[in-house]
Amino acid sequence: MSGYRIEFRGLKEYDAKLGRIESQMPENLKKLMVKSIIYAQGQIPSYPSPPAGSTYRRTGTLGRVVTAFPGVSGGRSLGGGGGDNGGTPLTRVEMMGGGVRGVVGGRLKYLPYVVDEDAQAYMHRGRWWTLQSVIKGATRGIVSIFRGGVLDLFK
Repeated sequence: MSGYRIEFRGLKEYDAKLGRIESQMPENLKKLMVKSIIYAQGQIPSYPSPPAGSTYRRTGTLGRVVTAFPGVSGGRSLGGGGGDNGGTPLTRVEMMGGGVRGVVGGRLKYLPYVVDEDAQAYMHRGRWWTLQSVIKGATRGIVSIFRGGVLDLFK
């Protein structure tokens, strides 16, 4: 037999801390995703200048729809909304098992043809931003939000 003895101290406190973190994690992830979405929406550029000779009168609906975050303090709300013409924001946070997903977008018939990387119409390509490029550009800030928020749990 060996003459060694191993003793662990502080496991109860450590276990309690991990239990607290585990119980708070879903709500914290949700809050961090809300902050991340609001941050990403803040990175959406202004409308590009209209092409020379354009007579189309812009309404600003697309910009209002993709920057709205109904029911979230700090996010804009369009109010009643509804219908394809007025646009309905689809921005939301979804809890999925142990994870969280943030969605930025809106229900507006022409939105994909203007700001969706896969469906953008030729006349908008290269002039208009896409939601995918905005999110990709916001990645560092989003990671920073999550890193700081999760590290705060361990304090």
